[in-house]
Amino acid sequence: MTGKNFVILLLLFLLTGVAYSLADPVEIIRELDRQRFLTSSSFKMKMIITYGPGDTREKTLEGYEQGEDMFFLHFLSPARDQGTRYLKRGKSMWLYLPKVDKVIHIKGHMLRQGMMGSDFSYEDTAENSHLLDKYTPVLLGEEKLEGEEVYVLELTAKNPGVTYYRRKVWVSKTSFMPLKSELYAKSGKLLKIGTAEDIRKIGADRYYPYRLTMKNVLKKDTLTVIEISDLKIDREIDPQIFELRHLKRR
Repeated sequence: MTGKNFVILLLLFLLTGVAYSLADPVEIIRELDRQRFLTSSSFKMKMIITYGPGDTREKTLEGYEQGEDMFFLHFLSPARDQGTRYLKRGKSMWLYLPKVDKVIHIKGHMLRQGMMGSDFSYEDTAENSHLLDKYTPVLLGEEKLEGEEVYVLELTAKNPGVTYYRRKVWVSKTSFMPLKSELYAKSGKLLKIGTAEDIRKIGADRYYPYRLTMKNVLKKDTLTVIEISDLKIDREIDPQIFELRHLKRR
């Protein structure tokens, strides 16, 4: 190898390294945010909650979503949950309990409770803002996760008042879905691990996860799996569904 060829190869190596280091974490998270929010959608949902060996419970629901601010869930089964309804408008949330015919405004300490006994807290469902509004991302590297090429990023909160002060996310290079997320407290303690699976293309350049899992590592042997079906996007939804008085309809 001549000295000239060696210099060319060295320059190519350095340029390749520069290209890698210039992958923009802000643009990665911006695309992730774009994928997260649909204009509107309706869907069926199955929630499977495991509390320990031999203790698994299943709930079925139907849901509607409008933009980033409106979200409605109606529990269909089991019998003890039938008729329970959940509504989120912006940062406000309410739960209707048919057995006592009461609407509860979810706030304060209730926000951190598991939604209907699941590993997803009410705060988790309230996350309707873009991640870039709350976090500063740093690209840690690139690797393979379950055979898929991913970006690995660390997100640190701009404001200490957020639910999770730090996140480590594995973002698919194809769908820009967060295939795995580790959620940490400000102390550095790992709180939850979430995954997104069965990613399907639902438009020209949109993707959606049909299976989500959440593991609260502070609880032993618990796991919540959400399976989505009958997803319809960009459809007209009756605005009355997102009105507070709709929660108590008969």
